[in-house]
Amino acid sequence: MDASVKRNFLPLPPVEKVKLQIAEKEKDPKLLKFLNYSLEKERKDNLDKLRYWLNNILEKIPKRLKSGKEAGLNQVMLEVRENFSESLKKSLARQTLKKPNLPQLTNDDLVSIREEAKNINFSKPWHNEYVKHRKELVAHLMILYPHMQKILDLCQRQFSQIHLTDVRAYRDMGAVDFENLKSAVQQEVASSMETLTLKWLPKVFQIFAEKTSIPPLRNDLLESFYNCVSTLLSIQIKQFLQRNLGEWVELFDEEHTERLPVLKMYLTYEDQKVQFYPSSEDLEDLILFISEQITNSLQKIPTVQSWLNNSPTPTYIDAKLPAHVLESSKTKLQAAVRRYLEIPYQFFEKVFVKPYLFLLDGSEAQKVETFLNSKQEFRDYCKYTARLHAVGQEVMTLPNTEYFDLIRLDCEDVKVGLSKECRRLANTLLDRVVSDFKRTNNEICSGFEEMRERCRTIPQNSEELIDMIHYMEEARCQGMIQMESKISLAREYIDYLLDVYHFTQEDIAQNSAVFTWKARIQPEFDENDKVFAYGS
Repeated sequence: MDASVKRNFLPLPPVEKVKLQIAEKEKDPKLLKFLNYSLEKERKDNLDKLRYWLNNILEKIPKRLKSGKEAGLNQVMLEVRENFSESLKKSLARQTLKKPNLPQLTNDDLVSIREEAKNINFSKPWHNEYVKHRKELVAHLMILYPHMQKILDLCQRQFSQIHLTDVRAYRDMGAVDFENLKSAVQQEVASSMETLTLKWLPKVFQIFAEKTSIPPLRNDLLESFYNCVSTLLSIQIKQFLQRNLGEWVELFDEEHTERLPVLKMYLTYEDQKVQFYPSSEDLEDLILFISEQITNSLQKIPTVQSWLNNSPTPTYIDAKLPAHVLESSKTKLQAAVRRYLEIPYQFFEKVFVKPYLFLLDGSEAQKVETFLNSKQEFRDYCKYTARLHAVGQEVMTLPNTEYFDLIRLDCEDVKVGLSKECRRLANTLLDRVVSDFKRTNNEICSGFEEMRERCRTIPQNSEELIDMIHYMEEARCQGMIQMESKISLAREYIDYLLDVYHFTQEDIAQNSAVFTWKARIQPEFDENDKVFAYGS
């Protein structure tokens, strides 16, 4: 156990103290010896426990914490002390002793003291050259002129307060059309450009407005001075544009979708085709258009030299961002557009394409055409038409608009288009039903008119009389049964068509004639009976 650990014995229990006091009073040596032995044993056991506990605690301490910097410093100080003591000994030996010429001292590291050099030259021939070159560097290092510091302060102060576009404010505009967003961005960029042109640029030119403010330099150095000014302005403008471009690109980070603008897109239906309008290419063009509006700003800032000379063909400061920066931002924006269009496309496939593909690919129209060309019952037409109307009503229950991270998708047009397609196919079937109904009515009217004409015909001879008798018997029996069947079918037609079809006046008149023929033909039969009775 370390010496630093103090040996603290546990206090005696009260009972043991009492026993010890009793033993001392009674002077019983055996009892006193036993008690002392018990106490020592208990103390020893306690010490073993303490040592065991301490070892367990020390094992849990990391090795890097067991030795602190004090141990390292002590080791260094010990080495320094030893080296210093050894050096003092060697120095004392060199100063007081002369190395004997003995072979035993050949390998000794004691060396003779080197005599100091005399007439040492303490001059500094390099200093003049250093001062000369330093002045030349200062003269050619134009960035050290105070003009540059003023320009830097102006740029930092002005550019930090202005944004070409407040990209996070577009979310507050709500759902906007592409063209409206384009116009808003153009106006905002133009306003920011005007602010910079009226506030920042005149202050920059004001630094060089007076002739005394331009340093008196040779022509070649003055050209370098102006180039330095242009370079400094170019760097500041590029950093400003790159910061604004970075804010626009960062806006499309998938971790911050709550800051994205909301753009209107529509699902259009035309010629049985559903398309996104504007298209995905238009969306990509819009996003890249805004980035181009940012990067194309501040490209017509004249150089200070052109402004001072009032040149008719001014030279502009290079403010074009590097190609790799533009390409990187373009790639990120294109990837963001594709990413944010994935969910709307999935919604379109799930809600419109898969359930109603039979309407979009024309297969349902072909099915209707096949149905019309085949011989079908009236009830089959009714069921098919009802199913198409049900599909049209189901389509209209779909959501009108759907919101996504970047897009508000308007589905009204495609809903109306699909519903109209269902109605068109149902009307095609309905037209066939109406056509069959009118044909049935015409057959009924033609049959009754034929009966009426035969009833009114007066036979001229016995042969015609016999034919008349056979015809009337046939008409009263089989003929009326057939006509009754056709009238029942016509009644089914009209019961259905009254709810789904608008009859014209001619149709109403024909329907009235059809359903009153039965009552109107009976007097004709009675008159015919009278003719037979009179003839007989």
